[in-house]
Amino acid sequence: MSPTITAGLEETEARPSTARFLWRGGIWAYPLNGPGTVRAHTRVFDAEDALADVPSGTQIDMEALVEADPDVILVDGGLGPDWTTTKQELYDEPTAQGLSAVANDRVFPIGVRYGGPLMNLFQLEMIAKQLYPEQFGAWPTYEGGPYPDVPEAERLFDRQRVADIINGDLQP
Repeated sequence: MSPTITAGLEETEARPSTARFLWRGGIWAYPLNGPGTVRAHTRVFDAEDALADVPSGTQIDMEALVEADPDVILVDGGLGPDWTTTKQELYDEPTAQGLSAVANDRVFPIGVRYGGPLMNLFQLEMIAKQLYPEQFGAWPTYEGGPYPDVPEAERLFDRQRVADIINGDLQP
């Protein structure tokens, strides 16, 4: 993990309760932490999994989500052109109005499930900003489409250095 991320987390005692789910005609819960590459970009942040007791891929109802009342919601499959619609559908649910994440506008798309080492760099940056905006800067407003532009001063890794390495320039 990036020394920048590690240092930022060491300064943080409170870990946000976070729910990760797929929102497609229902709420399909997925673990935030645990083994496997699917969770490589979330488990390193040690956030409290608000749905930890729910088996992976289980459909839950809105009342169960309200009972868990996560501080942050990460929506699987949200990163893409339909994000604004997906987020608005959740916000329009009358029962969802009782969720802390909705009330505090902390509902975010989560990166792709099956990324590789390059995608994981962007996903680590994304999750750091979504879960810990005080330490890493806020996640930029995202309304769909490509990865949003993160101001250079707020980036957690050097994009040019990564491009240089990909192109064979291994010199620091």
